Amino acid sequence: MQKVKTNGIYFLILLFASIKISAFKKTFTTDKDVFGTRAFIENKGQYNSTILLGNQIKFAYENSAEHIYFTNKGLVYKLVKNFPLSEEQMEKIEKGKHVKVKPSEIRYVKMNWMGANENIQIIESEKQSHYNTWGGPELNSYGYKKITYKNVYNNIDIEYTIPEDKNYGIKYNVVLHPGADPNNIKIAYTGDVEKIIKKGGQIIIKTTLEDITEHEVKGFYNGGQEIVSDYKLENNIISFQFPNGFQTNSEIIIDPWVTTLAAVFPVDNTGYEVEYDYAGNFYVFGLYNKVAKFSPGGALLWVFQGSVPGISWGPDLAHTGSFGCNRATSKIYLGDARALWSGSRIIRLDVNGNYDNFVTPAIPNTFVEIWNFGFSCFTNDVYAFGGLNCVSTVIDQIGATVNPISLMGGDTEDNVADDGGNKFVRTTSVLAKVNNAFNGTVWQVNPGNTLGYGTPKVSFINAGQYSQGFNCLAVNNNYLFIYDGFNLKAFNKANGALISSTTIAGYTFKQQAGIVADNCDNIYLGGNGSILCFNYNGVSFNALASIPLAIGTPN
Repeated sequence: MQKVKTNGIYFLILLFASIKISAFKKTFTTDKDVFGTRAFIENKGQYNSTILLGNQIKFAYENSAEHIYFTNKGLVYKLVKNFPLSEEQMEKIEKGKHVKVKPSEIRYVKMNWMGANENIQIIESEKQSHYNTWGGPELNSYGYKKITYKNVYNNIDIEYTIPEDKNYGIKYNVVLHPGADPNNIKIAYTGDVEKIIKKGGQIIIKTTLEDITEHEVKGFYNGGQEIVSDYKLENNIISFQFPNGFQTNSEIIIDPWVTTLAAVFPVDNTGYEVEYDYAGNFYVFGLYNKVAKFSPGGALLWVFQGSVPGISWGPDLAHTGSFGCNRATSKIYLGDARALWSGSRIIRLDVNGNYDNFVTPAIPNTFVEIWNFGFSCFTNDVYAFGGLNCVSTVIDQIGATVNPISLMGGDTEDNVADDGGNKFVRTTSVLAKVNNAFNGTVWQVNPGNTLGYGTPKVSFINAGQYSQGFNCLAVNNNYLFIYDGFNLKAFNKANGALISSTTIAGYTFKQQAGIVADNCDNIYLGGNGSILCFNYNGVSFNALASIPLAIGTPN
């Protein structure tokens, strides 16, 4: 399924008859954190090669473009600037031409507490119920909403928390217990720093990439009474000052808010597709191969973070692929979105979100793109569809092998299978029915309203990201349907003939997606703030009452 942008967040259209929308409402619309990225995640070894500064990482916070690592000595900020492919470059790649890709720029900034005590103890708290996976179970790690550096200076603790009223940034509280001397607190930013300036009530650490901003500082006594406080910047060392003084026998809390971004929606929390299994579990696929599993009651169980270091399998920062689920076994399949010269590989996750030593071999120059997965409830087969003439394959779920075959022209956008095992595919150029042997087509037709190369998900994801894949097909026992965000069409399953078509008033092509049809010919469409409902009588689409999602006014 595809997402719909609403009220600054992305709500996944949950259109499966066996899943109750209300069960997931809090997770998706209130918490705004589908993949649980806004947490401090313990390091079990998965972050050891993340920074090259000789620091031992204890916890990591990775939220979209924010990369902050917590060590015994302080914090390390990893700033990354990616260079997305141009439209011209994407067209060349699609034609099999070699394109020189400019590598990402990476900068490191260290934040240390100068003169701090040795052997600082770091204590985690507010443990999250779900865990995060990076391959084998030995790397499974939990996240925490709070970590505390104890006794950084005598009688002074530093608490790091996730601000609930913000979508980005971290907060830290400097807790001065009675008898503490605030003059001991000195903050040093080093590394790839151009200059440090005090601007109004803020401290700005300038780099060649993003700036790091220490926002206005506030001081309070433990009872809530505010203390006049401010930063002091001298010789690039940051400290705190209290112009009107303070009571030394009281506990004082200083609470700045730090960001590395001016303002950005956390795209890591954007869900692009959903799946379910026969046990009632629900799965969400997002940017950089992330997968979240939810229980039938809507509880987040685990999040696969998109990479398996042991086999060098990981996300492509420029392309977003897809995922599939064997609904009978509850196992998840993920593929390299694009690996034109080396060949794309498919991995499998077990029911606990761990890589289960299942990976298909790379087939260079043949099976080089994976944009879509499918599942047949008739045979329990999982199959993958790619690009370059819709190269497709049934996955051998025992031997981890594939036999890719070109079916038709274009890159895959979507595929569906009916209860009888009949499979239908839409590519950038045709709509087709795939034969039972999965090595050719029964019919091919022009569906109209071409979605275009590399643009479907781009309507929803960051500029510069490239991906195929668009939830535009639905099938039942009677008809095959297409919905592209504006046009709704019904086709004859036997020969591909167009039967009926209509448009959705007030909607825009490719700016909405998501379609499911039941065997009573009721059709459910992704909409802005609601699920649109229609009934098809074989001739025309008749509008039914929409299902409101109670997620605010779309923007």
